[in-house]
Amino acid sequence: MSLVWLFSIATGAAILIWEESFLRLWVGPQYYPGAATMLMIVLSVLQFSLIRTDTNIIDLTLDLRHKTELGAFSAALSVVLGWLFLGPFHRGIIGLVIGFILGRMIQSIGYPFMIGRMLGIPPEDQLRGVIRPALATAAVFVVATALGTVVHTHSWAVLVLGGGMSATAVAVLAYFGGLSESMRRTVWRRLRKVVRLA
Repeated sequence: MSLVWLFSIATGAAILIWEESFLRLWVGPQYYPGAATMLMIVLSVLQFSLIRTDTNIIDLTLDLRHKTELGAFSAALSVVLGWLFLGPFHRGIIGLVIGFILGRMIQSIGYPFMIGRMLGIPPEDQLRGVIRPALATAAVFVVATALGTVVHTHSWAVLVLGGGMSATAVAVLAYFGGLSESMRRTVWRRLRKVVRLA
């Protein structure tokens, strides 16, 4: 989970900083949806990534009935809320994404609770473990969104280099600032295994 979060926040921050320049170079600036919309899209992708990680863990426990029921209800609520924000409330793309995020909050809360119950981890311990990464996510994405409004380039080379450097810098900052010592040790062990397999 920590490794997924680390990868998602690093790539998400790079996207927030450089997406406008990327679209300007690729198809034209008129297709950039705006900083707020991009922030919601990146948050939605981060949420989906964490939910998928929880889903894979639940699949291993074979507690599929509760997972399926919760997922179906969450999907239905996401569609309804997305339609409401997009249609009657006239909030456009950002409204659609917010609807999906709110609908999937059922999974974001329910799946970790299911896993904690299976593993014997009290909810209060889970909540304490989430606070630091959540604060780091908020700080990184706010700064990245602000930088995205002032950082521009007309060069593909600068875009690729800047994107890579941004993602790397954010990954390092998030690793030390957003993860506890035990989480950092776990991530480091996993990364070493990946390097050895490669």
